[in-house]
This record gives sequence, structure tokens and C-alpha cells, in this order.
Amino acid sequence: MLIDFNIQKNDGTFLAGNDLLKDPKSYREELLALNYVGGSITIATDETVWDIEDELAPLLYHFCLLSLPRLVQDGKYRFNYFEIHGIVDLESADGFVLISGSFIETILVVRDEFIPQALQCVLRYIDFFQKLNEPKFNNDWKLLAQTADEMVNYLQENYPEYIK
Repeated sequence: MLIDFNIQKNDGTFLAGNDLLKDPKSYREELLALNYVGGSITIATDETVWDIEDELAPLLYHFCLLSLPRLVQDGKYRFNYFEIHGIVDLESADGFVLISGSFIETILVVRDEFIPQALQCVLRYIDFFQKLNEPKFNNDWKLLAQTADEMVNYLQENYPEYIK
């Protein structure tokens, strides 16, 4: 399984996170033209490719960070979309994470794959904006970076098997 972020350009097309990291500064002009950083998170498994779209920083904050303490155990996490009226549910049970909600297809993924991939996704996003080094986007990644550090420490202390 791979979880990645995608940034939506003004023309509606997407820039894939893994591509962005190859040369962040080459995307500077396209990104500076954005009013805000919207996009999606993609989960790719052997069976399917699944996307959820919203403003990217809040989506990553909830989906890839704040949900993790509840998902490492059998628990639930619910959050609201930032741009539209709707919810996203993540529920962990019996070694799986069920993702469902408004405007998305339901998907079931293996918890032991989901948790490290979700964390790596947000860390790649932070790394991209740090390398881009553009003040316009500081609010998009600095809170994520602080929360990601706290989450890495929490997982290392309590669930080291998820830190890869």
C-alpha cells in the first residue's frame, strides 16, 4: 500500500507528492499562483486506487496525524471536511482500518500498513514545503510539522512497530 498527497493546480489537474519531492523548486511558480493548497490523499493498493479531496493541510492533519492514536488500538476517529459539509470516518478493528464518509467510497485497509504510510505521507508533505522554502506556505506545514514530531515521539514510545 502507498499513501500519497496530491496538490491540485488552478486548472484542476493534480501534482503527485512523490513527483514534487524530486525537484520542489521547479514547481514554485505553479504553487505561488494558488489561492490555497487544495488537493487529495491517494491510497493505492494492489486492488484499488482511492482518493479523498479537500484543503490539503487540514486533511493531512486529521487523516494522517490526529487519527493515529485512535487507530493503533481498536478505535474510531471522525472529522469534518474543511471545504464542504460532510464527514470522514476512520475505524480500526481486528487489524484493519475502515475508511468511509461523505463523498468517498468505503475502503478497508490493513492497519499495520496504513499507520506507517499515513505518517510517511504527511512527513513527505512537510519535507516538500521545507525544501520549497516559500513563506507563503509556512502556515500550511509548520503546524503539521510540530504535530508530526509529537506523533512520531508518541508512536516510538508506545507503538514502535509503526515507525519505519
